Amino acid sequence: MKRPGVESIHIPINFIRLPEVDELAELLQDSQAWSYVVALWMWTAELQPDGCLDGLSNRLIAARAGFLGDPSMFVGALINAGFLDDETRRLAWWEIVFGHPVVDAERRLKDRLRKERERSKRRRADARGEPRSIAEADAE
Repeated sequence: MKRPGVESIHIPINFIRLPEVDELAELLQDSQAWSYVVALWMWTAELQPDGCLDGLSNRLIAARAGFLGDPSMFVGALINAGFLDDETRRLAWWEIVFGHPVVDAERRLKDRLRKERERSKRRRADARGEPRSIAEADAE
């Protein structure tokens, strides 16, 4: 499911020259290893607005990144190169790549849920015949 507001990612212009990318390329023996990280960021943006891959199998993570080799080795390389936190399974650089769109989408989702709860509470109060305050009546 696509999250609202996350329609693009921001990749720093020097991304493919970073030491972390070099380390990942060396660990995977693949000069295009950076593309796996980008693919994983893009896939994760649609599923996990917090960038956390906890609960997902190594096989699924590797497949969604487009990596065809050993999934455990791939995830281990992401961890060793600094692209995935070993304890939380959260992708590194999340705030840099997604920045405000993710924060804005999360805030909008929380706000929408809060408003739905308030409307539901008002409907229940109306059904019970409870009086509304003037401010609540004016808000509608």
